[in-house]
Amino acid sequence: MHKYIVTLLILLTGSAIQAQSALTPKSSITDVLVYRSGAEITRTASVNLSAGSNDLVLKGLSRNIDAQSIQISGLDGAQINYVNLERDYLSEVPIPSDIQELLDQHEDSQFKLNIRKRVATAYAEEKKLLLANQKVLGDESELTVTDLVQLADLYRTRLKEIELKSLEIENEIEELSTTVKKLERQLGSWKNLPDQSQNTLSIGLQSATSKSLSLQVQYLVYDAGWNPSYDIIAKNNSQSLDWVYKAQVSQSTGVNWDKVNLSFSTGSPSASGNLPQLSTDYVDIVRPQPVSQSTRENVKLVTADLISSQVQSDKYPGFKATEGNVNTYFSTSNTYSIRSYGKPVSVALDTRQLEASFQYIAIPKVNTAAYLSANVSNFERLSLLPGEANMYYEGALTGSAYIDPNSVDGALQLPLGKDPQVAVERKAVNDVSKGGNLISSNKKSFHYEIVVKNNKRSKIAVKVQDQIPVSKNTDVAVTLLESSGAAQNGQTGILTWNIDLDPGASKTLTLKYEIKFPKGERINR
Repeated sequence: MHKYIVTLLILLTGSAIQAQSALTPKSSITDVLVYRSGAEITRTASVNLSAGSNDLVLKGLSRNIDAQSIQISGLDGAQINYVNLERDYLSEVPIPSDIQELLDQHEDSQFKLNIRKRVATAYAEEKKLLLANQKVLGDESELTVTDLVQLADLYRTRLKEIELKSLEIENEIEELSTTVKKLERQLGSWKNLPDQSQNTLSIGLQSATSKSLSLQVQYLVYDAGWNPSYDIIAKNNSQSLDWVYKAQVSQSTGVNWDKVNLSFSTGSPSASGNLPQLSTDYVDIVRPQPVSQSTRENVKLVTADLISSQVQSDKYPGFKATEGNVNTYFSTSNTYSIRSYGKPVSVALDTRQLEASFQYIAIPKVNTAAYLSANVSNFERLSLLPGEANMYYEGALTGSAYIDPNSVDGALQLPLGKDPQVAVERKAVNDVSKGGNLISSNKKSFHYEIVVKNNKRSKIAVKVQDQIPVSKNTDVAVTLLESSGAAQNGQTGILTWNIDLDPGASKTLTLKYEIKFPKGERINR
């Protein structure tokens, strides 16, 4: 009888201890909404609640969580008693195997480098000791000549060994230093990791009955973000181009995102629980300013409603873009893995086929190459952000450019690179009858010919530009004599020809002008 009572007491005590101990269900990141700066994480955990009070502990959370942003859903009638966010200094960021291998190589090379430096110091000290004791060979020494010869041989032999060994060690130090520097460059931000500790979220739940829950915990982190980039793809004999909207995603939250559902917003996250208020909205003229690299990476945006019409992408059906008045929201049904502290991952968000007009631009006075450009109108509907763009033409990468749609007034002109199949030449003509390039008492005459040839198999449009000088002195007169019908800008002196060339065709443009100035004076020509 007593045996059964003791056993029952043990069972009851064990049950009480188990009831009081915290549940530590495994949780995983399932969805991430990435802002330009910051991200909203959705973490899911399956929990079996018992009737009464339940203590839950979710481990392995990002170290820099905005505590005010934490939201918990999926409670199914359970009540929240408390929520505590605490730092777990015993946990560390999981390091990928390939990165760990590089870290081990770096540590090993650095250790060997330190050893060689200390050995080099030891040899240097030994050399100093030998040189300092050479005074034993002085006049007052009682050593015989034979002893002196043997001692000199000993010094010479040992010094030779020290010099040779020091040279060998110097080479080893140089090689190891080079290896350490290469490994540090390869490791990048993994070389000097910040605080690797993580957060633990403790949740107290009160349930009337036993039940199974699928909890969703949402919170904001600020060690993440994305930058826009574009692929602009043009084809020959086409009146349109493909515009691919991409996101370069990176994060250093201390937690890897493994096969998560990614979505993107051009807005900024807000964790404040205070009611929003309106302030006076001023409008003013915006004058474009040069954009520095740091400005490109830190574009400030304001939060706005994301609800609007949906535009389904054709090329990337996994994504859809929801355009608001200010911001754009991209969602996807695909999953992606983004490594913490890893290199940025490129994610294609959307693609559009845009109408465009193509034209070659040639300025042979500056460069004899012909550059293809595409003019795109109505680009405002793309909700573009400033970013780098890769240009592709006829399946080849032709270059890159920085696009700032906020500074464009009218059509957006995109450079697609040089085309060697369009030949351009500019040469001076010695026109004796007209005094071309000859100096008279108060006049200089100039005569140029510009030849443009289309070596392509299709018809092309070419805009050719040249110029005549503009006088800043009323005593100096510039007269355009011949320009083959070019349009002239009187203020800048720029001449523009718009010509169409059939396949294999060429056209010669003539430019003649003269400069008159007072006798006895000189001009900068």
